[in-house]
Amino acid sequence: MDNKDNEKKKADPPGWNDPPMLHYSSSNPPPKSRITNKRIPFPLTICSSPSTSTAPLPAALASPPPPQPPLSPPRRPTQKMFTQTKDNLGKFILTHKSQKTKECIHLLYKYWEEKRFSYECMEEIYLMSQYLAEKDTASAEEVKERLLTRFKDYCEDWLVDFVI
Repeated sequence: MDNKDNEKKKADPPGWNDPPMLHYSSSNPPPKSRITNKRIPFPLTICSSPSTSTAPLPAALASPPPPQPPLSPPRRPTQKMFTQTKDNLGKFILTHKSQKTKECIHLLYKYWEEKRFSYECMEEIYLMSQYLAEKDTASAEEVKERLLTRFKDYCEDWLVDFVI
């Protein structure tokens, strides 16, 4: 039985990552060095060929860039925006009977008066209130989702339970 096992082992072809079978003999000795062992010395002197002509830089690259215009000042929320938002949400409350939504709207008013919202967040809230006043619930839902994703820290407290 051992002979059959040995024959099977010898009969198996070598695998793709098996090392090559090297048969060295006295007439075929192993090489003394490998090509991968050879080192090339680092050059100690740098030979540089002097360039005979240097091209001048184009005028666009030679001059400094023009000064940047000042950034526009940050936009400020207006009392008119808050008043219109309150009016729009007031119209929505009249048609919507959910007590939880009314509480959410009152919390929104409180946060707005405490200036907890960024201007961009206030613009989105104002836009949502316009859609609600126009009874465009699909657009209002889109703005609500945008508020919850972009301004989660500002809106999560009052907007999660807000039912449109």
